[in-house]
Amino acid sequence: MRKLLERSSQRIINILDVFVTQEGWITIGELSELVDAGVRTISNDVGIIKKRWGAELNIEVSTKWGIKLHNQNVATIGNVFKQIFNESIALKWLEEIFFFPGKRIEFYEDRLFVSRSTLIRTLPDLNKYLNTIGMEIKRINNQYNVIGNSEMHLRQLFSGFLLELHGLNLKKRELDVDLSLLKKILHQTLMKNLEPEETSFIFNNELFVVYYSMYYLVSLVRENQGFSDLRYNNSSSYADTVIEDDELGRLKVFFPNITSDSIQPISGFILSQYIGWDNIDEKWLVENETGLFYQRIFNGMRLLLNEEMHEKLEFMLRSLYLAQKFRPFSNSTLFDRIYYFSMTLKQYNFSLYQLFETNLNIFSKKTEMDMSGRIYDLLYWSSLILPEINHNRKPMRLLVISDFGVNHAHFIARYMENYFKNDVSDLTVDVGDYPEVLREGSFDHYHIIVTTISHLSIDHNNIVLINDYPTEANMFDLYRASHSVR
Repeated sequence: MRKLLERSSQRIINILDVFVTQEGWITIGELSELVDAGVRTISNDVGIIKKRWGAELNIEVSTKWGIKLHNQNVATIGNVFKQIFNESIALKWLEEIFFFPGKRIEFYEDRLFVSRSTLIRTLPDLNKYLNTIGMEIKRINNQYNVIGNSEMHLRQLFSGFLLELHGLNLKKRELDVDLSLLKKILHQTLMKNLEPEETSFIFNNELFVVYYSMYYLVSLVRENQGFSDLRYNNSSSYADTVIEDDELGRLKVFFPNITSDSIQPISGFILSQYIGWDNIDEKWLVENETGLFYQRIFNGMRLLLNEEMHEKLEFMLRSLYLAQKFRPFSNSTLFDRIYYFSMTLKQYNFSLYQLFETNLNIFSKKTEMDMSGRIYDLLYWSSLILPEINHNRKPMRLLVISDFGVNHAHFIARYMENYFKNDVSDLTVDVGDYPEVLREGSFDHYHIIVTTISHLSIDHNNIVLINDYPTEANMFDLYRASHSVR
């Protein structure tokens, strides 16, 4: 959906994308290559960013070094993105058509304070994007509606879209619905159809509750407008919806056209992501492959998992499988914090990312469901359930070379072993006999060489210089070097 923004806005967002994970300084030339735009254009864009958000993002610009973003907080950058999104005519018009379908173009001109020609020019770009996901804006008798091949997929799109623009605050749309009521209906329905531990897992994760609350709101808007699709994957068969007459009455204040039948497919679609198996064979296959997935992941890791942790991790992966099956589009359409979380994880712990990616590919082949797009969700939720996995990295082999005597080298070796004992599942620290060790042929079988000797005359791309007694700065250098091991 970012493609609907003006080109200048797209470039600014792409520049900020680079800054999210960029460490240190970056030159205008390097930035122009990464963003694929001219140096002068990028320089102008950086000027705009600094002028509008320089204080908020703490941007430093140097003629010698380039640009450095001191505030890389993803939430702060997300707020900048939100400002840009809310300035887009295309996105604002799409939102207006969603809430006010079937209106003539004059209506939208007045709502958006733009000319008719601007809206007419915008429509082809809107439909070009929407057509890629099976949707379009239809104009019949100069009346505009957004429709899709799948009503449920359309609701998913707008759930993510509206959350990223406004959060759950839709008061400006006069939808001051009591969110606790929606959560109560959802909780009652989940409790009736899932195990208590599964419902607890869902409700203890705010992102699930927020997304499903917005999905309920979006669906109620569509149902109230007369757009309904009870046939979608027979989703209503999954649900035994729990809603009392007084609860329905409170919803009808805002959505007068809905009935209890309107609620059933909404709950059914949500439940399909937890119990939406086609048959028992599919369920058994996925459960078996889920167990094998985590068996491969934790093979060799020095982690003791209790039964509760295993159940949470396996429930999460099964849910991601069903989510991919029933909602193949990402929740996020504009700014995905889960993606940035996982990309930062990849930058600092590549071996863990690679381990999950490799085994997710195996899972995909075995289940015949392409899960590659769920790698970011998998890493994020696995990290939240079991933070310890981020401190277990691939086996490493270190060589210590000291010019302060062999006993000192053994001291450094034990120091290294103690430093990494909780982080590396299989660590080997060798001690080199200086200076004889320098005459060895190749050192490629070592991941890191730790030494007290500056300008060590050996060929290796990961040498860490330390003091006789390692300082905090030395250990930070070693920490960074360990994360570069792939």
